[in-house]
Amino acid sequence: MAPDLYTSAYRPVPRDGENQVEVWEQALALHDKMPTMPLFLRGTDAIAVDLETTYERTCQMLRISSNGA
Repeated sequence: MAPDLYTSAYRPVPRDGENQVEVWEQALALHDKMPTMPLFLRGTDAIAVDLETTYERTCQMLRISSNGA
């Protein structure tokens, strides 16, 4: 059974003369720490995106509670 919440990342990859897609999926659960996921930008290696830190910083900037209270 698939999780209700998840995050995913992908990148296109040429293989054997065809374009294919590599996909990374990570299940999420409420109140659990969010994962770090790869972000692929053209012409670069993957950049690690710490979703938990990004979420916390966004909540601080918007002056909203990050714990749902």
